[in-house]
Amino acid sequence: MQGLIEHYGLLVVVLIIYCGEIGLPTLVPGEIALLLYGSQVVHSVPALIGALALFAFVDILATSTIHILSRTGGNRLLLRLMCRFHSNHQQHEETIARWRARLGGRDSLVVFVTRLIPMARLYASITTGLIRIRLRDFAMGAAPAAVVWASIPLTLGYILRDQVGMVTSQYDVLIKGVIAFSVISVVVAVAMWLIRRAGWQPETLRRFRLILGLAAVYGIGARLLLVVLFTQPQMPSAVAVPTLAWVGVLSGVALGLVWIAAHDLRAIRMGGHRIGTLSGLAWASLMLTVLASVTVMAPQHAAL
Repeated sequence: MQGLIEHYGLLVVVLIIYCGEIGLPTLVPGEIALLLYGSQVVHSVPALIGALALFAFVDILATSTIHILSRTGGNRLLLRLMCRFHSNHQQHEETIARWRARLGGRDSLVVFVTRLIPMARLYASITTGLIRIRLRDFAMGAAPAAVVWASIPLTLGYILRDQVGMVTSQYDVLIKGVIAFSVISVVVAVAMWLIRRAGWQPETLRRFRLILGLAAVYGIGARLLLVVLFTQPQMPSAVAVPTLAWVGVLSGVALGLVWIAAHDLRAIRMGGHRIGTLSGLAWASLMLTVLASVTVMAPQHAAL
């Protein structure tokens, strides 16, 4: 791929970006192509600005194409599928309108945020088209997102041209980190929305605790799955015993958090009272155990 970009440069990157944004398979992700282009082809700040403007335009053009297709043919197909379950076409239109109304009038902001989340960029364009977000609102969110998305790898490639090989080799690690950050950001945003919706009523802290606890359980489950998949069958006993103990502790913590989450959910539905002292201390202790397992215990098992 480096040879292709070095010889054909602009055309190859344009094709990669456009094809990737409309859902066609490409040899490499668009971010890597932009990174390589910035390191191999861009040699001045004016060239960097020109490349940024061009690739951002290509990104906007491609994502607008898939959005319009989803808004027209995709929306009609969605309505036909919904009519198979219920023949009232007007009711389905109202259902889609309610889905769109749940965005709270922040259509452009939702498009901007989702277009910056790796692995969700294409689906954001399709989904916003299916629920018929106005093209103007979509463009107002997609345009700045395209500039941000294209500028980061291009600029990194231009500045770190000597270290690009190392960066590309660590792409999987980087993208996992970005995805993790995106997931955490979404969880925090949902938590803040629920708290704001509840106001400072007794169930406010329960909602916040419920979301954080379930997020911790999800993280524990992912970590334990990695342990199960990558643990060597013939592990030395000196390593196996601490590992089993670590797995047992995390499993117990996860069960405790699930029990508290179930209690919180029941209390929220029934309009329960404030969180008790014992319950609060138990939850805090479990969360501290999760934090300790990530910062202290997990590095000892990084090879798993």
